[in-house]
Amino acid sequence: MMKYEPPSKLGQTEIELLMMPFNTLSAGDLDPDWDMLEAVTECVSMLSEKEQTIIYGLFYDRLTYEELKTVVGVKAKSHAWTKTKTALENLKQIMEQHPMLRHLGDTNEKDRPASTEKTAG
Repeated sequence: MMKYEPPSKLGQTEIELLMMPFNTLSAGDLDPDWDMLEAVTECVSMLSEKEQTIIYGLFYDRLTYEELKTVVGVKAKSHAWTKTKTALENLKQIMEQHPMLRHLGDTNEKDRPASTEKTAG
């Protein structure tokens, strides 16, 4: 089965990677981090109803911008894209404030909290 491999783009933060759709064939292929998923779900629930509709439409229902424009109630798919960009920016801001997720956007290792997991050895 295919496994999600994040693209290796310079400057791409872990929060931006979290916001990308998974590239797997089915949900059964995933071994999810339930705490992380709960934190992201909590953040999405803090968006406006319209922004939640956009996020779910694009990433869950996998709508195109052409289809999304009808759901969102705009006339052009470029307007749907703009509203999507705004919703993702708002989600990113909320995620950066969440206690479990805020360290993911840190680009400097020393700013990240120490891991609580012990390594074998």
